[in-house]
Amino acid sequence: MAADDLLFLLTVLAGTLMISYWSARSRHDTDRFYAASRGLTGVQNGLAISGDFISAASFLGVSSTVARWGFDGFLYGASFFASYLLLWTVAESVHRLGRYTLADALDSHFRRSWLRFATAVNTLIISVAYLIPQLVAAGELAQSLLGWPRTWAVWWIGLLMTLYVAVGGMVSTSWVQIVKSVLLLSTAALMALIVGARTGWNPAHLWRAAVAPDGGALLAPGRLYDTAWASLSVNVPLVLGTMGMPHILVRFLTVRGPTEVRRSLTTATSALGLFYLLVLVLGFAAAAFGASGASAGSDGSLAVIVLARRLGGPFLAAFVSAVAFATVLAVVTGLLITATGALAHDLLHRTFAWPPGDHRDPLTLARVCAVLLGLVATMAALLVHGPSITALVSLVFVWAAATNVPVLLCTFYWRRFTAAGALAGMASGAGVTAGWLLLHACAKAGGVSPGLWAIGAGAAGCLAGSLLWPGRSHAQPEREPQADAAKPYPTPPVGDG
Repeated sequence: MAADDLLFLLTVLAGTLMISYWSARSRHDTDRFYAASRGLTGVQNGLAISGDFISAASFLGVSSTVARWGFDGFLYGASFFASYLLLWTVAESVHRLGRYTLADALDSHFRRSWLRFATAVNTLIISVAYLIPQLVAAGELAQSLLGWPRTWAVWWIGLLMTLYVAVGGMVSTSWVQIVKSVLLLSTAALMALIVGARTGWNPAHLWRAAVAPDGGALLAPGRLYDTAWASLSVNVPLVLGTMGMPHILVRFLTVRGPTEVRRSLTTATSALGLFYLLVLVLGFAAAAFGASGASAGSDGSLAVIVLARRLGGPFLAAFVSAVAFATVLAVVTGLLITATGALAHDLLHRTFAWPPGDHRDPLTLARVCAVLLGLVATMAALLVHGPSITALVSLVFVWAAATNVPVLLCTFYWRRFTAAGALAGMASGAGVTAGWLLLHACAKAGGVSPGLWAIGAGAAGCLAGSLLWPGRSHAQPEREPQADAAKPYPTPPVGDG
């Protein structure tokens, strides 16, 4: 490992550990652990949301996809950005009904303990299934850039992730994500400025240099996907899946009042729009400067690192590598605390009232669950290799889009929607996704995705369940918008089962 790599990596780790230490010295209770005492401002939460969403796959993967596939890569990145525009449809409702988790929000609306159980299990599946490939990617990144053994790297990153969540909870997680967002945007902007200086501040020069090697084919659509159906099957779940990702939705529970929710969304959308615009520039710059060839790895995912080395030498490459690690840490901590909330708060504490007794400590239970989940996810990450990472990430977005998105939209916009419809929608979306995986070996099918079928099945399940078992919708009356100095949030009562 070069001295520059070690210096920047240790600096990033020291900074995140200081954040965790500061969080540990603060007041501790479940409200602070799960929701940061709802003390974040809209701008802070917006930066944390963008930090929670932008993974190493976005930073490294989207830019390399643009460099290799041009127009199709641009659509791939645009799908991620477009997904945040849809969050405006559900964010305020989740904030209004939720306390700590997505299951809290649905339980407040329907008052059904079995639906809370199903939502918690679904949240746990999505969070852990998305956490595993993030840890795998971190290990492979460390192996490629720093020469660390993959197993050793995964264990260390899993340990740091578990430490941040168990000690600092949502406060530590949020500030790690905020710092990561600022670092990532600054780094991408710096690289884009250097690219501009190298190309005479003329976008046309960059454009011509990027498309010259293949005679302009980089701008032609249809290079990444064989058919329009294949393109839709990948991009539609990306657009809709973010709206169903629990680790994104729970971020709207860390602020007070709908005004701060809107500020969060405005900040996050602005930050993400700027980021993906910069990534587009860096992708074409990687093609123009020849950074997307064999030196960028077998899949080209290190194109940004190679570009940084060609723009600023080993020093800039080391800095960008350290920022990539900060990116991984910010995402995995957000996923782990969401999984912890589903297991400790929704399942053990609320559903099963475990551990028994009058002196239960929910905070201790949460920390123990964080350690156990961190250990399980880290061990599982050691068993996942190579191409299965991309397939697993795609399936997680499909699963979230098929199980959560139809349920959330129907819950907030259809008065006749019932708890039975919600359960049927989750079950049908999950069933089609799992069935497709088992029958078609999706992880080895070269881009085949069940996205559109699974989302359609989830929506059909919501409709059929509500019409066949109408019952009572249990829709709660709209509350008056809360002031920014929000009223206390009462704990939703346990459902009647």
